[in-house]
Parts: sequence; structure tokens; C-alpha cells
Amino acid sequence: MRESDQTANFLVSEINENLTDWSVIISTNNFYLHPTIPGREPKLYLDEWHYKTGFKENVDLYPDKVLDLKGKAFRIATAKYLPLCQPYPLEGTEMRTVLYFCKKFNCTPEPVTDDAFWGTIYDNLSADGSLGNVYNDRADIGTLGIYLWLKEWYYIDYSTSYLGSEATVIVPKPTKLSAWILPFLPFKFDMWIAFFISLFLSVSSLYLITRASIRFTRFRDHLIMKVQFTTVEDSIIRAIGLAVLQQPSSRLNGNSPNRYLFTSFEFLYLVLSAMYSAELASFLTVPFYHPPIDTYHDFAQSRMDWFTSNIAWVYTLQNAVQDEDTKLIVDHFSVLSADELREKIKEGKYAFGVERMPGGSITEQDYQTSDVIPMYHIMKEKLYGSAFVASIKKGSPYLKHYNEVILKVVEHGHFLYWENDIVRQYLVSSIQAAYEEAKTVRIDHSPAVIQVSNIQGVILIYAFGIIISIIVFLVEIIRYRKSKIMSFREEKKLLKF
Repeated sequence: MRESDQTANFLVSEINENLTDWSVIISTNNFYLHPTIPGREPKLYLDEWHYKTGFKENVDLYPDKVLDLKGKAFRIATAKYLPLCQPYPLEGTEMRTVLYFCKKFNCTPEPVTDDAFWGTIYDNLSADGSLGNVYNDRADIGTLGIYLWLKEWYYIDYSTSYLGSEATVIVPKPTKLSAWILPFLPFKFDMWIAFFISLFLSVSSLYLITRASIRFTRFRDHLIMKVQFTTVEDSIIRAIGLAVLQQPSSRLNGNSPNRYLFTSFEFLYLVLSAMYSAELASFLTVPFYHPPIDTYHDFAQSRMDWFTSNIAWVYTLQNAVQDEDTKLIVDHFSVLSADELREKIKEGKYAFGVERMPGGSITEQDYQTSDVIPMYHIMKEKLYGSAFVASIKKGSPYLKHYNEVILKVVEHGHFLYWENDIVRQYLVSSIQAAYEEAKTVRIDHSPAVIQVSNIQGVILIYAFGIIISIIVFLVEIIRYRKSKIMSFREEKKLLKF
């Protein structure tokens, strides 16, 4: 039965009615061969016992069979995911740990693979991939950069953790800011708020002071004749002109209150204009870029779609506390086929999952080639991280001894050495070099030649002003014609009477 391969020490006692000296024959399960192997003997003789004379051989009835597996096939659920593991040939940092285990305990490593990679254990208890092969007893252990996933732990066990990695993304490199927003760049958002508040105060104070002066001071006739700041519309137009340092079309009364108020606003807008001009000059001479996406929060708020080849990339995020950023990242995740990934990554508009190993190398994926990686940079912050574990059947007799091997390998520092060795031997140097270059965002800040494109924003404002003026002109024509028609009708009515 299948359970005889999951438990090392089944003990079977059989009464031998033909013999009188040794009435009970004691056997154990044949743990050294899998139950599926044809011709396998299910039980192995251990000893015989009689109630008067005791045990015949006096052997250990519960030996630790894992100490010598006698060449037993040790099935490893894995896939190609260097520098961690590779089934053909057996290679990788995790695979070398398995090979050391087999060398120490006399077993034969045997890879078990399928197309589902990490795979999933579904609610209906069907399963696939590395995790599913362990769960369904098609493999004794799973090594594939497995994280401490909570849902899967309900069905399978995990080994002692060792080192760890970080899952992150490669995102498009920062692009130059569009030229049409150039007029708005010199001031930050809070400065623009302060500017418009100042403009509002200019309009309201100049209008109110002028109205008050007309009503309560001796400048009434002079102010009415000048028609300056006497209406809201006039105050708005003149305040906007003041903001761009435009002088009034006629001289203000030298002793009126609004003359002193106007002069104080001139000083304010002189400083604001100087600040704006200085910043604008820097934006015209040095190219500016959108800020790089380097943090978890930045990536979430960018609402950028990101893709990988397996749903396991979001297991940890789905089990994490679902704050706003995490929800956004999970909602924008999709699994694509290999062909779809190859096409998407060429567009340079999306993000793609990568994994940083303990030694600093990046796991290679077929669609991430040295031709497209330069279009991206690696986000500095991680999406999440975890120590590595091996998946193993619950109650497995291998777990204790495999944990001991892991601790010994970690203690001697083999993992980091093995990672560097695997990178040198099996990974593509040009791709690793491209990843290394992508860890830093390099932006050209050298002075740029001013071009026509630099005034796109100004032209846009100019065009907007022309359109508004044309609309106002047409409205005035329509209103004028309507008023003439109304006047003509009134005159006809009067003539009738």
C-alpha cells in the first residue's frame, strides 16, 4: 500500500502455527523500493519471537532506514529555474543540496517535472506542478524556490528555511516629461495653490477697496472716470496682467488707497515671477524625466499592469494584509503564456516579475532577453520576500534528515558559493550584465539644445486664449444682433401706437 512508502517503520507480526520454538514472525515494510515498482517485496524479515525464549536475533525493530536508503530513488519535483534548480542535468543551489543528501544517505536522485512549474493545490484537492507532485506522492521532495505559502502548508509540510530571496519587478525606465506641461513645471502643486490664492486676494481686495473708495472717499469721480477695478471682470483682467508684471494702461491716482495696494501686489508678483523665470530656465536647459518607480507605494499608485508566467507570484500578496497598495498591485497582475510575454515585454509599457537571489543574481526567464532588459530598470524595493524552503509530504521520514543537511550547508556557507558558481557556469553573462545595469537608473542630465518642442505648452496656452477670444467674439456678435432685433421690434410697436 502507498502508506508503506510514507512511513519508514511499519511493523507486522505473524503467528507461525507450524513452528513451536519461534511462534511469531516480525517483519517491517520495504521502505527501500517504491510500491509502484513491479515485483517489489512488500515486507522484509526482521526477527522472530517466542513468549518463553524471547527474540531470536534480538535486532532493532525500529531502525532509522533513512540512514541507508540502499540506492532508493529519491524523487525531486522541480523545473528549470536557475540558479536554484535544473532537472536536466541536475544542477542548481537547491539541487546540490539534494545531491548532497543523496550522497550522504545512499539514494538516487530522480527529477519529476511537469509544465505547471510551482503549480497549485486546488480546493477540490486536485493539484499540479512541483507542489502538486509532492502532495500527490509523485515526488518525495519539491525544490523550486518555494516560499512559506500559508495555503499550501495546510496540505504539505516545509523544510527548515534557508537564506531567502526577494520578488520584485522590472519597470519601464523613466521617460522625458512631455513638453506641453513645461509651463506648469517651475512651480510645485503647493506653489500653484499659493499663486492662485494670491491672485484671488488681488482681485477681491482691489475691487473691494475701489468700491469702498468710490463710496466713502473724495476720489469717487476720479475712480469712476478711470474705470479701473470698478467691476469684477475688470479686476480679474487687471490682476492677471499684474501677475505677469504688466503695467496698468493708465496712471492710478497717486493718493488713492488702491494705488498703495496695487504697489504692494507688484512687489509680490515681482518675486513670484523671478522665481518662476529661474525655474523655467532650468527646465528649458536640462531635460527632466518622470520620477522612477522604485518603491512599493510608487508601483501601486502607478497602476501599471504587470505580468508573469505563473500565479504563484501573487500567493504571498494574496495572503498578506490587504491594504490599498497591495490590493492595487494584485488587481493589476495577470498570468500570460510564454508567447504573450515575449510580445508584451517588447512594448516597454508594462512591468514583469523578477527574483533577486541571496547572492545578488537575478533568476533568468526565457522572455527576458538582453535585447529588451535595457528598456527597463529593477525596482529597488521588493514586492515581498521570504526564506526558501523545500516542500515535503507531511509526516515524511526524510524531513528530519533533510533539515540537518540544510543546516550544515548553511553553516558552511555553501549556498552563496554555489550560487556564484552556477551563475558563472549556466547563466547567460550578457543577461546578468543587463540585469546588473538595470539595477541603477541612468538619466542623461546634460544640457539640451532648446527646440520648438520646448514651447508646445506655451503654444497650447496661446491657442486656448485665441479659442476663448473667438468664442467670446461670436457670443458678442450674437448678443448684439439679438439686441438690434429686439430694439427694432420695440420701435415697430411704438409706431403702431
